[in-house]
Amino acid sequence: MSDNSSTTPITCPKCNSQNCFKNGFIHGRNQRYHCRNCSFNFTDKTDINYKDPKTKPEELKKLALKLYLKGNSYRDIEDI
Repeated sequence: MSDNSSTTPITCPKCNSQNCFKNGFIHGRNQRYHCRNCSFNFTDKTDINYKDPKTKPEELKKLALKLYLKGNSYRDIEDI
């Protein structure tokens, strides 16, 4: 296994901080890291262009709010 911390500093894909430390292994193969700034756990295989899956596009948020204000139920809006 290669030790990335000795050659290049590990950068958090979420906040781009280099304030990270090793935090075990995933399935005994991939080194796991933890960011001290944003508390994000990631591996050296995590995509550099990380996008939070919980974040929805602004247009979708506006549409959901518009539908709710028109009287649609949460369950109807959920199907968008």
